[in-house]
Amino acid sequence: MAIEVDNNAGEAEPQKKHSFKSDKEFLAYISMGAAGVRAVVQNLRNQGHEPLILERGSDDFKLWKSTRIKGWRVPDVLCVNDATRVEVRAKSEFRISGSHSTGKAERQWSYGLSDNDYMAFPVCRLVGARIIDWEVLPLIQYVRVGDLKSAFEGGMTQVTDAKAASQGSEKQVVWPVVVAGSNGEVVEGTSERFVFKRDGDNRKIPYKLTRKGGIALTLQVRVAEPVVEGQVLASVVPVVRAVPVGARVGANHYIDELRSSNERVRFAAAKALSGFTGSNIDEALGIRLSDANEHVFVRLEAAASLSRHGSSAGWGFFENTIGDQFAENRLECCIVLAEVRDARSRDLLVSKLQQEDEHVDVRAGAAWALGEHRSVEAMSALADAFTARREEIRVEAARALTKLAREHRMPTVELFKQVGDMARPAVAFALRRGARATTAELKDALKTDDMRQWVAYVIGTGQSIEEIEKLKQLDREVFFAATLLWKMLTSGIYHLEEYG
Repeated sequence: MAIEVDNNAGEAEPQKKHSFKSDKEFLAYISMGAAGVRAVVQNLRNQGHEPLILERGSDDFKLWKSTRIKGWRVPDVLCVNDATRVEVRAKSEFRISGSHSTGKAERQWSYGLSDNDYMAFPVCRLVGARIIDWEVLPLIQYVRVGDLKSAFEGGMTQVTDAKAASQGSEKQVVWPVVVAGSNGEVVEGTSERFVFKRDGDNRKIPYKLTRKGGIALTLQVRVAEPVVEGQVLASVVPVVRAVPVGARVGANHYIDELRSSNERVRFAAAKALSGFTGSNIDEALGIRLSDANEHVFVRLEAAASLSRHGSSAGWGFFENTIGDQFAENRLECCIVLAEVRDARSRDLLVSKLQQEDEHVDVRAGAAWALGEHRSVEAMSALADAFTARREEIRVEAARALTKLAREHRMPTVELFKQVGDMARPAVAFALRRGARATTAELKDALKTDDMRQWVAYVIGTGQSIEEIEKLKQLDREVFFAATLLWKMLTSGIYHLEEYG
Protein backbone atom coordinates (compact mmCIF):
# COMPACT_ATOMS: atom_id res chain seq x y z
CA MET A 1 0.00 0.00 0.00
CA ALA A 2 0.98 3.65 -0.25
CA ILE A 3 1.54 5.74 2.84
CA GLU A 4 0.18 9.22 3.35
CA VAL A 5 2.52 10.91 5.79
CA ASP A 6 0.88 12.01 9.05
CA ASN A 7 1.63 15.71 9.02
CA ASN A 8 0.86 16.11 12.71
CA ALA A 9 3.25 13.45 13.89
CA GLY A 10 6.35 15.63 14.08
CA GLU A 11 9.76 14.03 13.56
CA ALA A 12 10.01 10.27 13.49
CA GLU A 13 13.37 10.23 15.24
CA PRO A 14 13.71 9.18 18.92
CA GLN A 15 12.76 11.83 21.45
CA LYS A 16 12.09 12.28 25.15
CA LYS A 17 9.65 15.02 26.07
CA HIS A 18 10.09 17.77 28.62
CA SER A 19 13.82 17.27 29.12
CA PHE A 20 16.97 18.08 27.22
CA LYS A 21 18.53 15.42 25.05
CA SER A 22 20.92 13.06 26.79
CA ASP A 23 24.31 12.32 25.27
CA LYS A 24 22.88 8.98 24.11
CA GLU A 25 20.01 10.70 22.31
CA PHE A 26 22.37 13.19 20.68
CA LEU A 27 24.57 10.31 19.54
CA ALA A 28 21.57 8.56 17.99
CA TYR A 29 20.74 11.71 16.03
CA ILE A 30 24.23 12.55 14.84
CA SER A 31 25.11 8.94 13.98
CA MET A 32 21.99 8.63 11.83
CA GLY A 33 22.87 11.95 10.20
CA ALA A 34 26.43 10.80 9.58
CA ALA A 35 25.22 7.60 7.94
CA GLY A 36 22.91 9.66 5.75
CA VAL A 37 25.66 12.06 4.68
CA ARG A 38 28.00 9.22 3.76
CA ALA A 39 25.30 7.55 1.67
CA VAL A 40 24.40 10.80 -0.10
CA VAL A 41 28.06 11.51 -0.89
CA GLN A 42 28.41 8.08 -2.49
CA ASN A 43 25.09 8.50 -4.31
CA LEU A 44 26.17 11.87 -5.72
CA ARG A 45 29.53 10.41 -6.77
CA ASN A 46 27.70 7.62 -8.59
CA GLN A 47 25.71 10.27 -10.45
CA GLY A 48 28.89 11.90 -11.76
CA HIS A 49 29.30 14.65 -9.17
CA GLU A 50 32.47 15.44 -7.23
CA PRO A 51 31.10 15.79 -3.67
CA LEU A 52 33.07 17.53 -0.94
CA ILE A 53 31.82 17.56 2.65
CA LEU A 54 31.37 21.18 3.77
CA GLU A 55 29.79 20.78 7.19
CA ARG A 56 32.78 19.58 9.18
CA GLY A 57 31.93 16.48 11.18
CA SER A 58 28.60 15.84 9.47
CA ASP A 59 29.84 12.42 8.33
CA ASP A 60 31.31 11.51 11.72
CA PHE A 61 29.84 10.28 15.01
CA LYS A 62 31.96 12.56 17.19
CA LEU A 63 29.86 14.39 19.78
CA TRP A 64 31.29 17.81 20.70
CA LYS A 65 29.50 18.93 23.87
CA SER A 66 31.17 22.25 24.59
CA THR A 67 33.79 24.80 23.53
CA ARG A 68 32.87 24.53 19.83
CA ILE A 69 31.92 27.79 18.05
CA LYS A 70 28.12 27.83 17.83
CA GLY A 71 25.67 29.19 15.26
CA TRP A 72 27.57 28.29 12.08
CA ARG A 73 25.48 26.43 9.53
CA VAL A 74 26.44 25.49 5.98
CA PRO A 75 25.03 22.83 3.64
CA ASP A 76 26.55 19.41 4.24
CA VAL A 77 27.94 18.78 0.76
CA LEU A 78 29.36 20.85 -2.11
CA CYS A 79 29.57 19.30 -5.57
CA VAL A 80 32.83 20.92 -6.67
CA ASN A 81 32.26 20.12 -10.33
CA ASP A 82 29.24 22.44 -10.75
CA ALA A 83 29.01 24.25 -7.36
CA THR A 84 25.72 22.57 -6.44
CA ARG A 85 25.21 22.35 -2.68
CA VAL A 86 23.24 19.62 -0.91
CA GLU A 87 21.76 19.67 2.59
CA VAL A 88 21.17 16.17 4.00
CA ARG A 89 18.14 15.48 6.18
CA ALA A 90 18.34 11.85 7.26
CA LYS A 91 15.13 10.38 8.67
CA SER A 92 14.01 7.07 10.15
CA GLU A 93 11.00 7.23 7.78
CA PHE A 94 10.59 9.29 4.65
CA ARG A 95 9.41 12.82 5.36
CA ILE A 96 9.99 16.16 3.68
CA SER A 97 10.28 18.36 6.71
CA GLY A 98 12.55 20.79 8.49
CA SER A 99 12.91 22.41 11.90
CA HIS A 100 11.75 26.00 11.90
CA SER A 101 11.85 28.96 14.26
CA THR A 102 10.36 32.41 13.75
CA GLY A 103 12.42 33.81 16.59
CA LYS A 104 15.93 33.33 15.20
CA ALA A 105 16.90 33.73 11.57
CA GLU A 106 19.62 31.06 11.79
CA ARG A 107 17.04 28.53 13.02
CA GLN A 108 14.71 28.88 10.03
CA TRP A 109 14.42 25.76 7.89
CA SER A 110 15.95 27.47 4.84
CA TYR A 111 18.74 29.40 6.57
CA GLY A 112 21.93 29.45 4.49
CA LEU A 113 20.30 27.72 1.52
CA SER A 114 19.83 29.20 -1.97
CA ASP A 115 17.18 28.32 -4.54
CA ASN A 116 19.52 26.13 -6.59
CA ASP A 117 20.62 24.04 -3.62
CA TYR A 118 19.07 20.64 -3.01
CA MET A 119 17.88 18.79 0.05
CA ALA A 120 18.49 15.05 0.24
CA PHE A 121 16.21 12.80 2.29
CA PRO A 122 17.87 9.43 2.94
CA VAL A 123 15.93 6.94 5.05
CA CYS A 124 17.87 5.10 7.77
CA ARG A 125 17.05 1.90 9.63
CA LEU A 126 18.66 0.74 12.87
CA VAL A 127 20.13 -2.67 12.08
CA GLY A 128 22.24 -3.47 15.15
CA ALA A 129 22.17 -3.37 18.92
CA ARG A 130 24.10 -0.11 19.10
CA ILE A 131 22.51 3.28 18.53
CA ILE A 132 25.10 4.02 15.85
CA ASP A 133 24.28 0.94 13.74
CA TRP A 134 22.29 2.67 11.00
CA GLU A 135 21.77 1.34 7.49
CA VAL A 136 20.70 3.71 4.71
CA LEU A 137 18.10 2.38 2.29
CA PRO A 138 19.22 2.39 -1.37
CA LEU A 139 16.59 4.87 -2.57
CA ILE A 140 17.68 8.48 -1.92
CA GLN A 141 15.38 11.27 -3.07
CA TYR A 142 16.11 14.97 -3.57
CA VAL A 143 14.13 18.20 -3.66
CA ARG A 144 15.30 21.56 -5.01
CA VAL A 145 15.31 24.25 -2.31
CA GLY A 146 13.68 26.80 -4.62
CA ASP A 147 10.70 24.47 -4.99
CA LEU A 148 10.49 24.01 -1.23
CA LYS A 149 10.55 27.79 -0.74
CA SER A 150 7.80 28.35 -3.32
CA ALA A 151 5.55 25.81 -1.62
CA PHE A 152 6.29 27.26 1.81
CA GLU A 153 5.61 30.84 0.73
CA GLY A 154 2.49 29.74 -1.17
CA GLY A 155 0.90 28.17 1.89
CA MET A 156 1.30 24.63 0.58
CA THR A 157 2.91 23.32 3.78
CA GLN A 158 1.74 22.45 7.25
CA VAL A 159 3.47 23.76 10.38
CA THR A 160 3.27 21.68 13.53
CA ASP A 161 3.17 22.96 17.09
CA ALA A 162 6.48 23.65 18.81
CA LYS A 163 8.54 20.60 19.64
CA ALA A 164 9.29 19.59 23.22
CA ALA A 165 12.13 21.23 25.14
CA SER A 166 14.32 18.20 24.42
CA GLN A 167 13.96 18.97 20.70
CA GLY A 168 14.79 22.67 20.96
CA SER A 169 11.19 23.97 21.16
CA GLU A 170 11.12 24.53 17.38
CA LYS A 171 8.25 24.01 14.98
CA GLN A 172 8.25 21.58 12.08
CA VAL A 173 7.48 22.60 8.50
CA VAL A 174 6.06 19.62 6.59
CA TRP A 175 5.57 19.37 2.82
CA PRO A 176 2.74 16.81 2.31
CA VAL A 177 3.60 13.67 0.34
CA VAL A 178 2.26 10.21 -0.41
CA VAL A 179 4.90 7.49 -0.22
CA ALA A 180 4.74 3.95 -1.61
CA GLY A 181 4.58 1.45 1.23
CA SER A 182 5.49 -1.40 -1.12
CA ASN A 183 6.59 -2.07 -4.69
CA GLY A 184 3.89 -1.52 -7.26
CA GLU A 185 2.65 0.89 -9.90
CA VAL A 186 0.18 3.71 -10.45
CA VAL A 187 -2.55 2.39 -12.73
CA GLU A 188 -4.72 5.51 -12.97
CA GLY A 189 -3.94 9.20 -12.57
CA THR A 190 -5.77 12.51 -13.03
CA SER A 191 -5.33 16.01 -11.63
CA GLU A 192 -7.66 15.08 -8.76
CA ARG A 193 -6.80 11.49 -7.83
CA PHE A 194 -4.66 8.47 -8.59
CA VAL A 195 -4.83 4.72 -7.98
CA PHE A 196 -1.85 2.71 -6.72
CA LYS A 197 -1.70 -1.05 -7.28
CA ARG A 198 0.66 -2.81 -4.96
CA ASP A 199 2.63 -5.91 -5.89
CA GLY A 200 1.84 -9.17 -4.19
CA ASP A 201 -1.93 -9.01 -3.87
CA ASN A 202 -2.61 -6.51 -6.72
CA ARG A 203 -4.82 -4.48 -4.41
CA LYS A 204 -5.78 -1.09 -5.89
CA ILE A 205 -5.77 1.86 -3.48
CA PRO A 206 -7.21 5.27 -4.49
CA TYR A 207 -5.78 8.58 -3.25
CA LYS A 208 -7.00 12.14 -3.58
CA LEU A 209 -4.56 14.82 -4.70
CA THR A 210 -6.27 17.67 -2.85
CA ARG A 211 -5.84 18.44 0.82
CA LYS A 212 -7.58 20.52 3.42
CA GLY A 213 -6.87 24.22 2.99
CA GLY A 214 -6.53 23.99 -0.78
CA ILE A 215 -3.20 22.17 -0.73
CA ALA A 216 -2.77 20.32 -4.03
CA LEU A 217 -0.35 17.44 -4.58
CA THR A 218 1.08 16.53 -7.98
CA LEU A 219 1.63 12.98 -9.15
CA GLN A 220 5.38 12.29 -9.22
CA VAL A 221 5.37 9.08 -11.28
CA ARG A 222 3.94 8.11 -14.64
CA VAL A 223 1.09 5.67 -15.03
CA ALA A 224 2.44 2.09 -15.40
CA GLU A 225 5.92 3.18 -14.21
CA PRO A 226 7.40 0.62 -11.76
CA VAL A 227 7.53 2.02 -8.23
CA VAL A 228 9.72 0.82 -5.35
CA GLU A 229 8.93 0.88 -1.67
CA GLY A 230 9.62 4.29 -0.15
CA GLN A 231 9.34 6.18 -3.45
CA VAL A 232 7.32 9.40 -3.46
CA LEU A 233 4.11 8.98 -5.47
CA ALA A 234 2.66 12.46 -5.02
CA SER A 235 3.93 15.64 -3.44
CA VAL A 236 3.47 19.42 -3.27
CA VAL A 237 7.01 19.75 -4.67
CA PRO A 238 8.89 17.93 -7.46
CA VAL A 239 10.88 15.01 -6.03
CA VAL A 240 13.81 13.54 -8.01
CA ARG A 241 16.17 10.62 -7.59
CA ALA A 242 19.20 12.39 -9.06
CA VAL A 243 20.66 15.88 -8.86
CA PRO A 244 21.27 17.22 -12.38
CA VAL A 245 24.95 17.58 -13.25
CA GLY A 246 25.42 21.17 -14.39
CA ALA A 247 28.11 22.88 -16.40
CA ARG A 248 31.56 22.42 -14.89
CA VAL A 249 33.03 25.34 -12.96
CA GLY A 250 36.72 25.89 -12.46
CA ALA A 251 39.03 27.56 -9.98
CA ASN A 252 38.06 31.06 -11.14
CA HIS A 253 34.50 30.46 -9.97
CA TYR A 254 35.69 29.78 -6.44
CA ILE A 255 38.24 32.61 -6.53
CA ASP A 256 35.33 34.94 -7.32
CA GLU A 257 33.33 33.46 -4.44
CA LEU A 258 36.19 34.22 -2.06
CA ARG A 259 35.16 37.86 -2.55
CA SER A 260 31.50 37.20 -1.71
CA SER A 261 29.85 39.26 1.04
CA ASN A 262 28.54 35.97 2.49
CA GLU A 263 31.11 34.42 4.82
CA ARG A 264 29.64 30.93 4.33
CA VAL A 265 30.14 31.23 0.59
CA ARG A 266 33.73 32.30 1.22
CA PHE A 267 34.16 29.31 3.54
CA ALA A 268 32.97 26.86 0.86
CA ALA A 269 35.17 28.50 -1.77
CA ALA A 270 38.26 28.28 0.46
CA LYS A 271 37.60 24.60 1.02
CA ALA A 272 36.90 23.85 -2.65
CA LEU A 273 40.15 25.51 -3.74
CA SER A 274 42.19 22.90 -1.90
CA GLY A 275 41.63 20.71 -4.96
CA PHE A 276 43.03 23.29 -7.40
CA THR A 277 46.59 24.56 -7.78
CA GLY A 278 48.10 27.73 -9.16
CA SER A 279 49.78 30.93 -7.99
CA ASN A 280 46.58 32.92 -8.50
CA ILE A 281 44.73 30.49 -6.24
CA ASP A 282 47.28 30.78 -3.43
CA GLU A 283 47.26 34.55 -3.79
CA ALA A 284 43.47 34.67 -3.39
CA LEU A 285 43.59 32.32 -0.40
CA GLY A 286 46.39 34.38 1.13
CA ILE A 287 44.23 37.51 1.00
CA ARG A 288 41.49 35.77 2.98
CA LEU A 289 44.04 34.33 5.39
CA SER A 290 45.61 37.69 6.16
CA ASP A 291 42.30 39.49 6.75
CA ALA A 292 42.10 39.86 10.53
CA ASN A 293 38.39 40.66 10.26
CA GLU A 294 37.59 37.44 8.44
CA HIS A 295 35.73 34.69 10.31
CA VAL A 296 38.15 32.19 11.85
CA PHE A 297 36.41 29.30 10.04
CA VAL A 298 37.19 30.88 6.67
CA ARG A 299 40.77 31.65 7.67
CA LEU A 300 41.30 28.09 8.95
CA GLU A 301 39.96 26.64 5.71
CA ALA A 302 42.17 28.97 3.68
CA ALA A 303 45.12 27.85 5.81
CA ALA A 304 44.23 24.20 5.21
CA SER A 305 44.12 24.67 1.45
CA LEU A 306 47.37 26.62 1.45
CA SER A 307 49.04 23.97 3.63
CA ARG A 308 47.99 21.24 1.22
CA HIS A 309 49.59 23.34 -1.52
CA GLY A 310 52.83 23.45 0.51
CA SER A 311 52.51 27.11 1.50
CA SER A 312 54.38 28.27 4.58
CA ALA A 313 51.69 30.90 5.16
CA GLY A 314 49.14 28.19 5.89
CA TRP A 315 51.38 26.42 8.38
CA GLY A 316 52.26 29.71 10.04
CA PHE A 317 48.59 30.45 10.62
CA PHE A 318 48.04 27.02 12.17
CA GLU A 319 51.02 27.51 14.48
CA ASN A 320 49.61 30.84 15.64
CA THR A 321 45.99 29.71 15.97
CA ILE A 322 46.74 26.57 17.96
CA GLY A 323 48.16 28.96 20.56
CA ASP A 324 45.29 31.48 20.26
CA GLN A 325 43.97 33.15 23.42
CA PHE A 326 40.51 31.62 22.91
CA ALA A 327 40.04 27.90 23.63
CA GLU A 328 37.31 27.56 20.99
CA ASN A 329 39.71 28.77 18.29
CA ARG A 330 42.40 26.37 19.48
CA LEU A 331 39.91 23.49 19.36
CA GLU A 332 38.72 24.43 15.87
CA CYS A 333 42.34 24.49 14.78
CA CYS A 334 42.80 20.92 16.06
CA ILE A 335 39.67 19.80 14.24
CA VAL A 336 40.86 21.29 10.93
CA LEU A 337 44.33 19.80 11.42
CA ALA A 338 42.65 16.40 11.59
CA GLU A 339 41.94 16.79 7.88
CA VAL A 340 45.42 18.04 6.95
CA ARG A 341 47.27 14.76 7.30
CA ASP A 342 50.88 15.82 7.28
CA ALA A 343 53.80 15.29 9.65
CA ARG A 344 53.72 19.00 10.55
CA SER A 345 50.07 18.91 11.55
CA ARG A 346 50.67 15.73 13.52
CA ASP A 347 53.51 17.38 15.42
CA LEU A 348 51.32 20.39 16.25
CA LEU A 349 48.60 18.11 17.56
CA VAL A 350 51.01 16.01 19.63
CA SER A 351 52.43 19.17 21.18
CA LYS A 352 48.94 20.37 22.09
CA LEU A 353 47.97 16.98 23.51
CA GLN A 354 51.05 16.98 25.74
CA GLN A 355 50.44 20.51 27.06
CA GLU A 356 49.25 19.81 30.60
CA ASP A 357 47.95 23.32 31.29
CA GLU A 358 45.80 23.34 28.13
CA HIS A 359 41.98 23.35 28.28
CA VAL A 360 40.65 19.80 28.65
CA ASP A 361 38.46 20.07 25.53
CA VAL A 362 41.40 21.20 23.42
CA ARG A 363 43.61 18.35 24.58
CA ALA A 364 40.78 15.88 23.99
CA GLY A 365 40.26 17.41 20.54
CA ALA A 366 43.95 16.98 19.74
CA ALA A 367 43.74 13.30 20.76
CA TRP A 368 40.70 12.79 18.54
CA ALA A 369 42.42 14.53 15.61
CA LEU A 370 45.48 12.29 15.95
CA GLY A 371 43.17 9.30 15.67
CA GLU A 372 41.90 10.68 12.36
CA HIS A 373 45.47 10.87 11.08
CA ARG A 374 45.98 7.10 11.47
CA SER A 375 49.68 7.85 11.94
CA VAL A 376 51.74 5.23 13.76
CA GLU A 377 54.08 7.99 14.96
CA ALA A 378 51.31 9.36 17.19
CA MET A 379 50.74 6.14 19.12
CA SER A 380 53.20 6.75 21.96
CA ALA A 381 51.83 10.23 22.64
CA LEU A 382 48.28 8.88 22.73
CA ALA A 383 49.27 6.11 25.13
CA ASP A 384 51.00 8.61 27.41
CA ALA A 385 47.87 10.81 27.33
CA PHE A 386 45.95 8.01 29.04
CA THR A 387 47.74 9.00 32.24
CA ALA A 388 46.05 12.43 32.17
CA ARG A 389 43.93 13.39 35.17
CA ARG A 390 40.80 14.25 33.19
CA GLU A 391 38.65 11.41 31.92
CA GLU A 392 37.73 13.26 28.70
CA ILE A 393 41.35 13.15 27.57
CA ARG A 394 41.81 9.50 28.51
CA VAL A 395 38.66 8.48 26.64
CA GLU A 396 39.68 10.25 23.42
CA ALA A 397 43.23 8.87 23.67
CA ALA A 398 41.94 5.29 23.98
CA ARG A 399 39.49 5.75 21.09
CA ALA A 400 42.18 7.28 18.90
CA LEU A 401 44.55 4.40 19.66
CA THR A 402 41.80 1.98 18.65
CA LYS A 403 41.53 3.64 15.24
CA LEU A 404 45.28 3.38 14.78
CA ALA A 405 45.35 -0.25 15.92
CA ARG A 406 43.04 -1.24 13.05
CA GLU A 407 45.75 -0.25 10.60
CA HIS A 408 48.89 -0.85 12.70
CA ARG A 409 48.46 -4.20 14.45
CA MET A 410 52.02 -5.14 15.31
CA PRO A 411 53.14 -1.62 16.30
CA THR A 412 50.25 -1.66 18.77
CA VAL A 413 51.42 -5.01 20.15
CA GLU A 414 54.94 -3.62 20.56
CA LEU A 415 53.56 -0.50 22.23
CA PHE A 416 51.64 -2.71 24.67
CA LYS A 417 54.94 -4.23 25.80
CA GLN A 418 56.73 -0.90 26.08
CA VAL A 419 54.32 1.42 27.91
CA GLY A 420 54.03 1.81 31.66
CA ASP A 421 51.30 0.21 33.74
CA MET A 422 49.17 3.38 33.84
CA ALA A 423 49.03 3.67 30.05
CA ARG A 424 48.62 -0.03 29.29
CA PRO A 425 44.79 -0.11 29.71
CA ALA A 426 44.39 2.21 26.71
CA VAL A 427 46.65 0.07 24.54
CA ALA A 428 44.87 -3.09 25.72
CA PHE A 429 41.55 -1.54 24.73
CA ALA A 430 42.99 -0.73 21.30
CA LEU A 431 44.31 -4.27 20.92
CA ARG A 432 40.92 -5.74 21.74
CA ARG A 433 38.62 -3.37 19.86
CA GLY A 434 40.88 -2.22 17.04
CA ALA A 435 43.49 -4.87 16.26
CA ARG A 436 41.64 -7.84 17.80
CA ALA A 437 45.05 -9.20 18.71
CA THR A 438 45.57 -12.98 18.85
CA THR A 439 47.28 -15.22 21.38
CA ALA A 440 50.20 -15.79 19.01
CA GLU A 441 50.74 -12.04 18.67
CA LEU A 442 50.72 -11.53 22.44
CA LYS A 443 52.70 -14.58 23.55
CA ASP A 444 55.83 -12.44 24.13
CA ALA A 445 53.85 -9.96 26.24
CA LEU A 446 53.33 -12.33 29.20
CA LYS A 447 56.18 -10.84 31.24
CA THR A 448 54.81 -8.89 34.19
CA ASP A 449 51.66 -9.41 36.25
CA ASP A 450 50.14 -6.25 34.80
CA MET A 451 50.82 -7.34 31.23
CA ARG A 452 49.46 -10.83 31.93
CA GLN A 453 46.26 -9.41 33.39
CA TRP A 454 45.66 -7.24 30.37
CA VAL A 455 46.43 -10.08 27.98
CA ALA A 456 43.69 -12.02 29.76
CA TYR A 457 41.35 -9.10 29.13
CA VAL A 458 42.28 -8.77 25.44
CA ILE A 459 41.91 -12.48 24.64
CA GLY A 460 39.12 -13.27 27.09
CA THR A 461 36.79 -10.51 25.93
CA GLY A 462 37.72 -10.17 22.29
CA GLN A 463 38.38 -13.68 20.98
CA SER A 464 36.74 -17.09 20.65
CA ILE A 465 37.11 -19.99 23.09
CA GLU A 466 39.36 -21.68 20.52
CA GLU A 467 41.76 -18.73 20.69
CA ILE A 468 41.61 -18.74 24.48
CA GLU A 469 42.54 -22.45 24.55
CA LYS A 470 45.88 -21.53 22.98
CA LEU A 471 46.81 -19.74 26.23
CA LYS A 472 46.74 -23.02 28.16
CA GLN A 473 50.20 -24.02 26.94
CA LEU A 474 51.65 -20.52 27.46
CA ASP A 475 50.35 -19.44 30.86
CA ARG A 476 47.72 -21.42 32.77
CA GLU A 477 46.84 -18.56 35.11
CA VAL A 478 46.19 -16.19 32.20
CA PHE A 479 44.25 -19.00 30.53
CA PHE A 480 42.06 -19.36 33.63
CA ALA A 481 41.42 -15.60 33.83
CA ALA A 482 40.62 -15.30 30.13
CA THR A 483 38.27 -18.30 30.31
CA LEU A 484 36.48 -16.76 33.31
CA LEU A 485 35.99 -13.48 31.43
CA TRP A 486 34.73 -15.31 28.35
CA LYS A 487 32.23 -17.34 30.41
CA MET A 488 30.94 -14.23 32.15
CA LEU A 489 30.35 -12.38 28.89
CA THR A 490 28.71 -15.31 27.07
CA SER A 491 26.68 -16.82 29.92
CA GLY A 492 23.48 -14.85 29.32
CA ILE A 493 23.52 -13.25 32.79
CA TYR A 494 26.01 -10.47 31.98
CA HIS A 495 23.36 -8.13 30.58
CA LEU A 496 20.47 -9.55 32.61
CA GLU A 497 18.31 -6.93 34.32
CA GLU A 498 16.50 -7.58 37.62
CA TYR A 499 13.42 -5.70 38.78
CA GLY A 500 11.44 -5.71 41.99
